[in-house]
Amino acid sequence: MKIIELLNKIANNEEVPKKIKVSCYEFEWREEGRYYANTTKGNYQTLLQDWLNNANKLNSEVEIIEEEIDIQSIEEIVGNTDVRMNNKEISAEDYFYTITNIVLSINELKNKQNESLKAVKQLDKNIKELR
Repeated sequence: MKIIELLNKIANNEEVPKKIKVSCYEFEWREEGRYYANTTKGNYQTLLQDWLNNANKLNSEVEIIEEEIDIQSIEEIVGNTDVRMNNKEISAEDYFYTITNIVLSINELKNKQNESLKAVKQLDKNIKELR
């Protein structure tokens, strides 16, 4: 996603990522003020202050920082009660094991997707350099 696309989402009151990275700076979305605060620097400048000084930067890529799902919180939700899955009663332990495997698989897929996106960006950069 590019900064300009992100700004359009903000302007249209659409849902935006909670954490992003632009260049080497990380930003966190502040819902109360509807802006991104720079959490890398100590001064918390906003994304607009950092990046709108130069119109060329509007086409900079934004990396979405995904938070990993907390497996411990799933265990607390499930508790020690038995549950039904596909009309079969299973123990909470088996249910938790299944959910944990799903969460781990999702996190692994997200990591692979991020690696693939980085590889595509690098290939795109290499192609542009060859032209």
